[in-house]
Amino acid sequence: MIRIFIAEDQKMFSEGIMALLQTEKDFVFVGSATNGIEAYKQILELKPSICLLDINMPEMDGITLSTKLKSVYPELPILILTTYDHPQFIRNLLAIGVNGYLIKNAPKSELIEAIRSVVSGNNWFSPQVMDQVKETLEEISGHPENIRLLSKRELEVLGLIGKGMSSPEIAEKLFLSTHTVDTHRKNLLAKLGLSNSAALVKYANDRGLSTGE
Repeated sequence: MIRIFIAEDQKMFSEGIMALLQTEKDFVFVGSATNGIEAYKQILELKPSICLLDINMPEMDGITLSTKLKSVYPELPILILTTYDHPQFIRNLLAIGVNGYLIKNAPKSELIEAIRSVVSGNNWFSPQVMDQVKETLEEISGHPENIRLLSKRELEVLGLIGKGMSSPEIAEKLFLSTHTVDTHRKNLLAKLGLSNSAALVKYANDRGLSTGE
């Protein structure tokens, strides 16, 4: 089951999200809060599979809440749900390590896909903000801390690339399509500011990412 927690200052909106997603048999809402402080307390206690967080909340905003949660619970998947597409918000949240950024007017199908993607260890960003995400990644490309922007799945793929495995071999090992693996390769190159697969191999080996099984 995917255990969902939602922090949103507009209770009507959070109740609407819950009603919208109740058709998904493996989705269960374990808690909700209308302010950041209460959300922080509940999330640490409940340890949900994913948190849906608004940015604009009383007592503690979503950016501060994400920072605190990632500092004590770095593996917690966080999906931001917001009406804002301000570049500085996106820049700050990427640096914190949030896993997704979804604009609130997204259709139900996109919300469901975003939740499943983030829980699976991937990142998800609304099409409306992708240009800003790319610009932010380009601004900080080449810095060692860029590795913090990689999802669990991307790190896994990077480690196998470091072992010299081809996309079909990685796809077979991880039960993915070759197209999905190739997409991960492109994302890795963009996020790490690298130019080709040989650079990915070197990057993985230099950081000991290819030593595990």
